[in-house]
Amino acid sequence: MSDVYTFVAQSYEEGIKKANEMFGKNYYVLTHRPTTKGGILGIGAKQMIEFTCVALPSKSAPVVSPPIQDETNKKLKDLKNYLSTTGSNKNIDDKINQIIKVLSEIKNSQQKTEKTEHPNVKHLVQVLRLNDFPEKYIDSLVQDLKNELSISSWDQKREVENAALKWIAQTIQISPPQESQRPRVHVLIGATGVGKTTTIAKLAYYLCEYRNKQPTRKVSFINLDDHRVEAQATLKKYGEYMRLPVHFCASAEDVEKSLALSAESDHILVDTAGCNPKDFSHLADEKTILDSMRERFECLLTLSAVTKTKDIEDTIENFSMFKIRDIIVTKLDETTGIGNIIGTLWEHDKRIRYITNGQTVPTDFLNATKFELMKKLVGFSENVIKEFLKELENG
Repeated sequence: MSDVYTFVAQSYEEGIKKANEMFGKNYYVLTHRPTTKGGILGIGAKQMIEFTCVALPSKSAPVVSPPIQDETNKKLKDLKNYLSTTGSNKNIDDKINQIIKVLSEIKNSQQKTEKTEHPNVKHLVQVLRLNDFPEKYIDSLVQDLKNELSISSWDQKREVENAALKWIAQTIQISPPQESQRPRVHVLIGATGVGKTTTIAKLAYYLCEYRNKQPTRKVSFINLDDHRVEAQATLKKYGEYMRLPVHFCASAEDVEKSLALSAESDHILVDTAGCNPKDFSHLADEKTILDSMRERFECLLTLSAVTKTKDIEDTIENFSMFKIRDIIVTKLDETTGIGNIIGTLWEHDKRIRYITNGQTVPTDFLNATKFELMKKLVGFSENVIKEFLKELENG
């Protein structure tokens, strides 16, 4: 008969490691719960985790130290006592054996499923990882397709890839056309090095709606980056090139004066200082200045497509105080995988409004579309991705 063993560990990870050392892979964790060890009258007690594991039948028995064996025998006795309260006292060992048998069958079934995973499932996961999609996103996609596709469909790689592309497209949120009553003040925020100053110049040219090299709308700049002289010089140069006014502000009072001077502008673009997303003091100061503005404004978070998934998550979380809804994705031309952006924005329910795909000002800037994002995907069969993108482009 298989045995039940109980031991304590300082953490869940340490407990699993200990179980692996004791039983190899021939065990099943029945329970793990918080407990304490040591101390006097509860003072100085150490927080631990108590594990109860079932050793599954194997060719070689696990090596168990006498103290653990004593605890095991006690736990087994407790289990027998519990089972005896649920019915007859007879055949308790048979009941325990039945429990062990069921647990063993479940584990064997899981192992068999993992070993016999369909080749096209493995192929799909490999392609998604190649595109830097987060594991949570990959798990959701694969599970949904398993529920949706028939067994015969999984035999067709083309069908599997096409279904995956459709799933990905559905998870991308694109900002709708902007309403006429939208805020005319647009604040670009983001981490250092994502290209905010270059992007704000491109956005200004876009919002000016140039026709025959003449602007049809008035746009002005406000710069809040008083830390970097080069950023101020760059924005000033862009303003001179496009004949747009640039106001440099270091306080809430300066911002109010600049807004008053820009009263006739159709759009006012605010360039903020790039900072470490974990520098909460700096973020709080920036938010205080923005909150002091009497005019309604929107914040657009600028994210670089080459940023790692974890850093994107941290940026979104730490800039959440600005109540961001829409994103500008920069440096799309510098990456071969876009899954980090698509997957993380899907998880955080954010929309993409604009894309930049180069350094040239005022070009290399466009409204975000699913087509522009998904054409950066790699690893899918060439004919499948081409046909899908064609359908996507045609609407």
